[in-house]
Amino acid sequence: MTRAKIGSEAYWDRWIEFREGDISDCESMILLPSENKDYRPQFIFNLAIKYLELMICKYSRGDDLRELGAYFPPLLSAWERSNVEGEGIFSEVQKISRRDWAGNLDHYIICFWLVGLAIMLEVSADIWSRLVTLIANEGNDILLDRLIATRQINRKIGKSLCHPKPYTSLLSVIDEGETKQPGALLKFVENWYPGLSRAATEKLPASYRQPYWYDFGTKNLEGGAFFGYWCFEAAAIAKAFGIDDSGCHVHENYPGDMLHLDGPTTHLPPVDPVFEKVRWYKKMFRV
Repeated sequence: MTRAKIGSEAYWDRWIEFREGDISDCESMILLPSENKDYRPQFIFNLAIKYLELMICKYSRGDDLRELGAYFPPLLSAWERSNVEGEGIFSEVQKISRRDWAGNLDHYIICFWLVGLAIMLEVSADIWSRLVTLIANEGNDILLDRLIATRQINRKIGKSLCHPKPYTSLLSVIDEGETKQPGALLKFVENWYPGLSRAATEKLPASYRQPYWYDFGTKNLEGGAFFGYWCFEAAAIAKAFGIDDSGCHVHENYPGDMLHLDGPTTHLPPVDPVFEKVRWYKKMFRV
């Protein structure tokens, strides 16, 4: 059974096969000399993101969760190689700006997802250490730093949030009383996707007003870019801080299976469109 509510099994099969082939081609290409040496570090970093998106695609399709962790080693290797090859190309200021959480919403979310997936998939100490070294930004964000600190005890904790919208309410979940945490977690999940779209009036570069993947499920789905709308941030907080997440299982954006690696799925089966039409008819006309 597919976990995502958007995309048929045929969709996921087709585009996962495509992504696997694309990654294989990219791995072969980086072994060859590059015509554009200035772009080469970014090309290799993009390969790391392709591994992340493939991992999420496989979650969306309903694949075995224990297999997802296998993508961490090649993902981290690509990121590490990108950093090495960028040494002679990017200035120190450019290196910081390219990986700055506050100035780059996409990179902040990518780091949050990777940290969350690493915690939920219980990756090895070596993988964890490599990941934390790569994401850096220690002491820059109170929420993500606190999440990392659940596995890295001496992590320096930031004093503020890089992106108050929508993450202020997720930070408050951690500090709520135990009885209020489940409801607060669900409230964040409900507001997560709309909260990631910032108004055009906000003083932000256009490219940072919403994540790059925000419209993938609503525009040109047949193009294959969509990999799922999953609030890994909430699931990671639930896992790391021992919060009851059962109330979130009803929400289509909550990746509840990530907290139950060997258990039955927490996702509801897809709704039969014929049944849904009949249900709507009965409700509308009180049949």
